[in-house]
Amino acid sequence: MTTTETRPVTEYMKGAGTADQIILAQAEHGMSPEQIEESQAKVLDSYDPDTATPEQAEWHQGYRDTAQMMVGTLRDMERAELEGDREAG
Repeated sequence: MTTTETRPVTEYMKGAGTADQIILAQAEHGMSPEQIEESQAKVLDSYDPDTATPEQAEWHQGYRDTAQMMVGTLRDMERAELEGDREAG
């Protein structure tokens, strides 16, 4: 019988998961990558590293990293779709 080791969820993972949920919802509701990036910038700009606890800093890092990656992926997808439309048209 094998056992599965359970690892605690880190603050980084919590921040990443939150960004994932929010950005997926924004994309599903038709927001462009640029609109999503603007929305995320407002969230990220409210962070103050001088007053953040270590846990808040870790959560913020996870959120920021995931948001940047996802917006980049959405831009790539949009670009590929536009290129495909040009080739088909």
